[in-house]
Order: sequence, then structure tokens, then C-alpha cells
Amino acid sequence: MKTVKYYATILILAGVLLSGLAFGIDNTVSDERTLRKSLVLSTLNFDGNRIDNDLSNNGKIVDNVPSGRSGMSWPAGNGTQTVFASGMWLAGIIDGDIRTAVGSFSGEFMGGPWGSDPSNPVHKLYKVNKSDLADPLANDDFQNWPTNLGARFIDNNGNGTYEPLPSGPDHPEFIGDQVIWAVMNDGDPAGHVWFGTAPLDVEIQMTVFGFDRPDVFGDMMFVKELIINRGGEQIEDMYMTLWSDPDIGDYSDDYVGCDTTLGMGICYNAGVDVEFAGYSGGTPAVGYDLFQGPIVPAPGETAFAFGREIPDYKNLKMISFTKHINTSDPVWSDPWDANGGYNLMRGYMKSGLPFDDELTGGSFFVHPGDPNLDTGPTDNEYVEADVHPPGDKRFLMNAGPFTMAPGDSQEVVFGIFMATAGEALNSYRLLKVIDVQAQFAYDNQFILPPVLALDIKPGSDPNSINCKNENGVIPVAVLTTPDFDATTIDHTTVSFGITGSEATETHIDKKTGHARRHEEDVDRDGDIDLVFHFRFGETGLGCKDVEACLTGETYDGIPIIARETINMIPSNAEKISTLMTPNKFSLKGNYPNPFNPSTTIRYGLDTDSYVTVDIYDITGQLISTLYKNNQTQGWHSVIWSGTNQYGEQVPAGLYFCRIATGNEFKTTKLMLLK
Repeated sequence: MKTVKYYATILILAGVLLSGLAFGIDNTVSDERTLRKSLVLSTLNFDGNRIDNDLSNNGKIVDNVPSGRSGMSWPAGNGTQTVFASGMWLAGIIDGDIRTAVGSFSGEFMGGPWGSDPSNPVHKLYKVNKSDLADPLANDDFQNWPTNLGARFIDNNGNGTYEPLPSGPDHPEFIGDQVIWAVMNDGDPAGHVWFGTAPLDVEIQMTVFGFDRPDVFGDMMFVKELIINRGGEQIEDMYMTLWSDPDIGDYSDDYVGCDTTLGMGICYNAGVDVEFAGYSGGTPAVGYDLFQGPIVPAPGETAFAFGREIPDYKNLKMISFTKHINTSDPVWSDPWDANGGYNLMRGYMKSGLPFDDELTGGSFFVHPGDPNLDTGPTDNEYVEADVHPPGDKRFLMNAGPFTMAPGDSQEVVFGIFMATAGEALNSYRLLKVIDVQAQFAYDNQFILPPVLALDIKPGSDPNSINCKNENGVIPVAVLTTPDFDATTIDHTTVSFGITGSEATETHIDKKTGHARRHEEDVDRDGDIDLVFHFRFGETGLGCKDVEACLTGETYDGIPIIARETINMIPSNAEKISTLMTPNKFSLKGNYPNPFNPSTTIRYGLDTDSYVTVDIYDITGQLISTLYKNNQTQGWHSVIWSGTNQYGEQVPAGLYFCRIATGNEFKTTKLMLLK
């Protein structure tokens, strides 16, 4: 966490952009406005789930100013923070000059539609909760939902006029369990304090929402933004950026990077963060994903925006990922002029030069490598640790270029989410799993899958696991509920434990080599539940872990994920952990073996070591590297799914797993069945 540090920074985040045409969007101005934005600043707190976030109607999605510390806290009530500040940058060319509108440590936007009166008290942030439906009169924002400014509502009687409950039939549109809405614009020249350009004259209608759920969706905050070019001039070569100054606890020990396959910007910790050291879940990682980018003409393709498909257009994805650092080094320090900011948004350094290949691998994406696979500066995993020490980092996720004619509109959707799985790199792994869930939520237009009900060790000593018995089998039941039929789960896809080292079903059908399917009515309610069996030693769980994760898919390909609190027994976990520590480097082989489709390889380290886990065929050719990184003393496991380094399935036959720690190595045989 940091409290005073924004004197050396500026960036962007808010996710939403513009381009394209005015596809049926109402571009009329419904209010008046010309005064100064700082006089009408409105701030609210998003607290609709486990995220606790301050935001303002000045372009800042995460605002550090109201609390004097990091604006986003997680998990709510724990007193720990994950993002210091975050906002939106828009930039483009008008009459040959760069113009920008940014939300960084201060915002260049002001409340209200473009051209309206900023002193009007209606130009504020509005917040409603789905629970308001039970008592609509208790929330003034529910009764005064600003539909005349653009806020969406459910028009139950179809007369086009907002007539709120209880006297009328209407209510705000609830995408999630909590919705915050505001309209803002950058039309005040005096408000452009960061880069000093003339206004872009854009209006933004912002919707922030989230879901109050016990699963991973309760750790996400989504943002939908409608952007309209209200000025009379065309904006050329326009870019939108999601900018973030993430601080996972202490600001001095962070790394940033991206996953180009998922389209995700990532911040993760260099180790155990001092401010999260006392949190039972461990040190988290933070992710951003631009689910719906601005649209541009693309004959033969189809875009999605404004709630419908648009032929002969496409949605832009993240086209570059850049960074700057809170440092006195002029090469990496914060951009303070429009040229430097615009260059970062275009995928270049502030100077306009490309980033070095040692950061990008020759791409426009800074640090696209996976730190869990990194072996050092000479490999092909381009991670930040290879070139920079941990520190106070800021990143930009960029999309563009596109053009906005007067009256054109764009709609962009993005999300911010957290993951924690003990160690920092485990949290990094879990973040990727959670991003898949977040992407599914967007793809399904935020109609979420049901919450999974888990019963660990059903029937006796619920949720208690003896961490002394690594060969013990843990039964885990997924219960059928009124919202979810557990029998729709594809049991061959399910794993359980710590993400990155989860166990798969222990009971294997000898004829097929596949996991057996166990159906029974566990809770005696007349519905069939699904029961799995996992060997504790393969789950990656330790005596200090307090939560386990189950992942998989339904037969329809819908991803599922559930987390459950666990109780490690006996209570003297520290003593047991010591007894379980290997006294020598050892390889326990793999299980199952023979196998299909996957097998878990278990090994123990008597000291902290740099570990490489490789798979070879019988000719000695390297097939895949499963792990390359530092690991702590103790028991570990990795899963091989019978694929090569390109993700392609390899033929059935005999393979070898070689695990090396620097001075030692051990090998075991693996038999992959058809």
C-alpha cells in the first residue's frame, strides 16, 4: 500500500473506447454544462462483493484520493489493497495535433453530459443494489435513476418513461447484484492538467457492476462504457487504454506482465507480500481483461457491441502492452507530455522507439512470458524479473487505431479480478483459470453459471483433512441443487487442490484407463450427486492451506470452478509440516501409470531449489517442459496431459520424466495409453 506517491506518475485504465458509427445510439444532449469539474466531483464505493473500491466521475475507475491510500481493497474487510489507482486514457489526432483525455492520479473528466452544467447536483454517481427491489423507497438513487441522462432501466409497461417501484412497475437494469452508473465528459479545457492538450470532446456513460457470490465471480468488478464523440471534429488514429497502477499490498515488490493468448494484463508479487503475510489465502495476483474492444470496419467479419452483432466490423483486442515505473530513470519514468503518453498507447516507449526485444521477444507486448516457466534472461520467457527488479510498476493495455467521426459511438467492456492460491506464482496460475471464467461471463452476456455446492469428506468430519497422511484419499462431492445438476459435469475434466498442482480422480477404470464416474445421493435429498476421490499427496495442499479449489467443465463445455474452506488436522500443523518435509531429493513416480489422459508426477525437495521438469520420448527428444522455476523445500507435483510443448497430443507409448535440481536429477517412466 502507498499513501503519497502519485507525484511521480500518470496513466490510464478504465476500459472502453470508441470508434465506428453511431449504431442506433441516442446522441442527444439532455442537460447543460460548461463549468469546472472539480466543483462537482462525485465519489462512491463499489462494495457489491469481496471487492471494496473507491471510484469517481472524473475518469478514475479506481480512485486513491478519497481514502488517501490505494483505492481498491481486497478481500473486503481485510485491510489489504491491490490497486492504487486506475483510469481511462483516450487519445487521438485532431487537425494534426494530439489530444488526450485521461484518468490517472487526477481525472480530466467532469460529471454530466457534454455541454451540460457541472454544478447541477444530478451529475453524480448513482448506486443501486438488487436488494433494493425489496424496499425501493429506501434508496433515493433507485427512485431517481437518471434514465434521462442515459441510464438503462427495465420498462415493464413499455411506455418509455421511468416509473419506479413501488408506485410504478419499473426498476434499474441490474446486470449484477450492484450497479453504479455515471455520465462524464472531458469538455472543460481547464481540466486537462496532465498532458495539457485541448479536449477530445467525448462523453462517457459508465456502468460498473459485480456479483455477490461465494465463488470466483465474487472477486470480479466489471465495467461497461459507452463513448460518444460529441465534438464537431473527426478524431483520427485514436487509441483507448486501460491504465493501472497496481499495488499488491506493499508497492515496492510488484512485477507486471501480460498473457497474449488470454488478452490479460497482470500484476503479481515477487514473493510473500508483507501486507498479505497474515492473510490466510496468501499473496494474490491482479488481472485486467478487455473483453469487448472498440469496433473497426472489417468486411466479412462480425463484431459485437451495443447488445447485438454488427456485420462487416470486428472488435479490436489488446494490440499492445506497455509499462512505466515510479523511478527517476528518465527512460522508464512516468510520461508527462502528450507525445510520451501517446507513444505508450501506440505500443512504443515514451521516446517513440520500440521496446527492446529482451522485454518483448520482438512483439508489441512487454513481458509476455510466464514466470512459472522462466529459467533466466537467456530463455524465451520474457518476464520482468529478467530485466528489472520488483518495484512500483504501472501498465497500459492498448487498443487501436480507429476513427471517430462526430456523433460516433463505441462500447467497451472490461473487468478487474483477483486470485489467491497461497504462493505468489500459484496465484498467478489461478488468475489464468479465473480469467477464463470471467471471459465466459462476458461471452454469456453475464448470465452466470450456478454456484457449485461442495461437500468435502461427506458424512463424517466435514472439510477436515489429515495433512499427515499424504497417501490418504479425500472424497469430494459436487451436490445437485435446484440451480445445478451435478451429473452434467464431465468427470474426466475435474481436478482438485492448489491451482497448478491439482489432483485428478484416483479411481481409474482398468479397462478404459479413464477416471471412474461415481454417482450417488450424498445428501439424501433424492437428487443424484457426483463424488470424486483425490489423493492428498497429489493435491499440492499443505498443512497451512485453508482453501482448496475444484475445476472442470460440463459436457457442454461450460467451465466450472468452486473453492471451499478446509480444516487441516491435527491442529499442530507446524510440527506436522516439519515431519512431512523430505530429508532428501526424491521422486515418487507418477499416478496413475499407465495413464490416459493425464498423470500426476510427485517429487520432494529437501532444500529450496531451482527445478526443471522435462518430458522425453524413447529417442531422447525433449517433448515438453512442465516446470522451470525456483521451488521451496517440501512436496510438489505437476500434471502431464500427454501433450508436447505446442499443446499437441503425442502418440501413445513410453516416455520419461526427468526432474533436475541443479546438482541432481532423477528419472521415472511414464506409459501413455491410447
